[in-house]
Amino acid sequence: MQCPRCHRVLADDYEFCPYDGASRAEALLRPHQPAALRHSDLQAALQQSEQLTRGILASVPAGVVHVRADGAILHANAEALRVLGLGFDELTQRFTRDFEPETIFEDGSPCTAADYPVTKALVTGEPQPAVTIGVKRRDGGVSWCVFRAAPVKDADGVTTGAVVSFHDVSQQIETANTLRRSEAKFKAIVTSAPNIICTADETGRITFMNQVVDNLDRVVDTSTIVGQSVFNWINKRDHARMREAISRVVENAETVELEIAGLDSVDPNYYVTRIGPVLEGGKVASIAMVVSVITERKRAEDERVRLLAQLHEAQRLESLGRLAGGVAHDFNNLLTVIQGSVDLLRARVGNTQERIADIGEAASRAASLTKQLLAFGRGQPMNPRVIDIRFVVDEIAPMLRRLVGEHIEIVIDHAPDLGCVRADRAEFERVIVNLVMNARDAMSEGGRCTIRTRNLAVNAAGATFEPEDRKGSDEAFFRVAMEVADTGSGMDRQTLDHAFEPFFTTKEVGRGSGLGLATVHGIVSQSGGAIEVESAPGIGTTFRILLPLIEDRPEKKTIPPRTGVVRARETILIVEDEPRVRAVTKSLLEDEGYTVLEADGPEQALAMSDDTLRKVKVLFTDVVMPGINGPAMAGRLRIRAPHLKVLLMSGHVREALGELPDGFAFLSKPFDKRAMCDAIRALIDG
Repeated sequence: MQCPRCHRVLADDYEFCPYDGASRAEALLRPHQPAALRHSDLQAALQQSEQLTRGILASVPAGVVHVRADGAILHANAEALRVLGLGFDELTQRFTRDFEPETIFEDGSPCTAADYPVTKALVTGEPQPAVTIGVKRRDGGVSWCVFRAAPVKDADGVTTGAVVSFHDVSQQIETANTLRRSEAKFKAIVTSAPNIICTADETGRITFMNQVVDNLDRVVDTSTIVGQSVFNWINKRDHARMREAISRVVENAETVELEIAGLDSVDPNYYVTRIGPVLEGGKVASIAMVVSVITERKRAEDERVRLLAQLHEAQRLESLGRLAGGVAHDFNNLLTVIQGSVDLLRARVGNTQERIADIGEAASRAASLTKQLLAFGRGQPMNPRVIDIRFVVDEIAPMLRRLVGEHIEIVIDHAPDLGCVRADRAEFERVIVNLVMNARDAMSEGGRCTIRTRNLAVNAAGATFEPEDRKGSDEAFFRVAMEVADTGSGMDRQTLDHAFEPFFTTKEVGRGSGLGLATVHGIVSQSGGAIEVESAPGIGTTFRILLPLIEDRPEKKTIPPRTGVVRARETILIVEDEPRVRAVTKSLLEDEGYTVLEADGPEQALAMSDDTLRKVKVLFTDVVMPGINGPAMAGRLRIRAPHLKVLLMSGHVREALGELPDGFAFLSKPFDKRAMCDAIRALIDG
């Protein structure tokens, strides 16, 4: 016969193959074995079968335990001993129910013996599905295992025991728990982040978003955004930049940052978006985006740029002002020489009075130009007094009408209870003339120029309104307003932005210096006021000047009658580093009868003897000179000659000197003979 499994040829009296363990086992379990079965062959078959079983149990990567019907543990392989942390003798002395205090389910709840797969297999006689159970070890750890059980039955089908198999899944469960903890942490971070965090595929289709976007004009649930394209939620002008950024991330695995704007109709915000690659297997599988709202930062940056531009403009104007002051100072020295020479010639030459008058007029005009330059730089020496601007306007109105011509009507409208202001009358006249001339140039075809005065109140927000009554209120909030309005061509926004810049003009070459409105701005600012302008093309322009209202009234001028010419007898010391100014000033004073000493600078003056200084009544000195300035020199000289009176002269700002001590006075360059002599006489007689 032939073995059906190994196909060996056997003798006719063999009922099983001695070389095949399974064949031998089947033969052993058959009832009524024939007498021909040899005992030696049976022993050999059993031994070989046991060796095979032990080999299989030792090599499988799972624990295997044989349990008797009453739950007693009969046998276990090495893997079972390792996982349970027990020795063979210790394990085989226990019952399955002995493990009950040491077993738990994955959620931490106790796992009783009734829940064991082996118990159910012994009770039901059926194989049991896998169950994950944790077994507490003596070292304090837990071995997590997947348990299965199958019943063992005899020839009659009676369950005599069970085989339990289990494999250790502790590492997998720890990995899963770590992953769950990591996911929970990531979810908490992403959910609570103030940023918008999302993922998208390589086309820009959103696959995940972390939160409800509540910074839009309307609340949008992210569940409605997932699946949409990111391009649906950004401004169209940023689409090309976003496509380029996504392409760089997908193709080169770069991280890109760009600023984008929200939808015009929905989202008023600005964002900075950082886009990076999500790698799988070294390749870009998707993209991740972290979006931060930067609206406030953007507005702050825009405001910073605007303020920086204003600062640069202010610095530019300040530089021009310093330049204007320097030019005016040097020019005033020249004008002082011209004016003084004119006064000398007028007194000595009789048949050339007309030419001398022309020279004097030219000098006056040049002095007016330097005043405009100084006013622009807010450096024009001012002589503020209490004035009623109604009287100023009315007194120069005839001149204004001659200046504008017959084709332009000048209308004057005064409020009856107009308050007074403190300003330099001559400079305020210059303001009125410049504004009216500006109106005239805007009305080449004729029109109407209206000069209106009224009281205005200014609230804390800076808004102006006409008060019903100014009594009992803080006068600091009341202003006297003068408006000069025309019906001319008007100005556009761009022209308005540059209206007060020096040398800016819209007039043709030769018809304007560009200093008119800059001069107005400088004079008004120096007087503590403000100037506003409203204009539109084709409608006309209105300039509004606002000056602080004061309750004082103008002083009435009293001019003492002159009884005759009195020749001076005092000694004057002139200190001036400009030779021509010094020479003409000396001649003018000598014409008045003064004895004049001169010094070309502070060093020469300080070198004079005490006897010489005792003869000097007035020190007439320039302010700005090389080395020691005029006031410092005067202070040192007065220590030696306390009786000395000091008249300071300068083409610079009077206010830069601060409060003058007793016995000091100031005279602005250029000056004529009369102004100089009056100032010296006032010091001597004062």
